[in-house]
Amino acid sequence: MRSHRWRAHGTAGPVGHWGGAPAKLSDDDRAALVARVDGSDATREELQERPAAECGVEVTRSTVNGVLVAAG
Repeated sequence: MRSHRWRAHGTAGPVGHWGGAPAKLSDDDRAALVARVDGSDATREELQERPAAECGVEVTRSTVNGVLVAAG
């Protein structure tokens, strides 16, 4: 008897990750966000509001945090 995965994909192995929303911030937007943090005392909430005010892109606090963590 063949499994559902075998019938659907032709393999019994893992099929990988397909989900997730596309990134809302471009590489330039991410670089600008990181540049704003250098020497700034802005809170993450204030940093979250800036992309919405400047480019009309709403991001979550976790997105801001992820960008900052990735930048070191």
